[in-house]
Amino acid sequence: MTGMANFDFSTISNPIAQPDVGSYNLSAIGKQATSSNAPRIGTAHMGSNGMPEIKTDSWASNLKTAGTAVDTLSGLARIFLGFKQSKLLAKDLKFQRQAHEQNLAGSRAAFNMAVEDRARSRGATEGNQAAAAEYQARYTLPYKKI
Repeated sequence: MTGMANFDFSTISNPIAQPDVGSYNLSAIGKQATSSNAPRIGTAHMGSNGMPEIKTDSWASNLKTAGTAVDTLSGLARIFLGFKQSKLLAKDLKFQRQAHEQNLAGSRAAFNMAVEDRARSRGATEGNQAAAAEYQARYTLPYKKI
């Protein structure tokens, strides 16, 4: 027949041969696993409920405990530093408020002095001291605590 592939099976010695599995014990395939034929990994031991109990090394459990302790100390340090920062911010706010009060008082004094000088010069120029006093009383900024 033309157009069909020509396969040569003469090089295959036994097509149904078992694969090479090395030194594995395949006798337990298909059987119910028990403690005698179950594969063991590490230091697993069968517990009273039939489940393997894996013994952890002491350094691993100590490492978890140390990590928990470090996390706890880190949290406490954050709380302490947050408290210290809030106290520092309160002091800074108090300082800024005092600085603002001083700047406002200085600006108010400078403005009132300019109004007083203007009123005095108008009174002297116009000869009307009553109008100058009225102008000063009208435009002078009063002191109000914020």
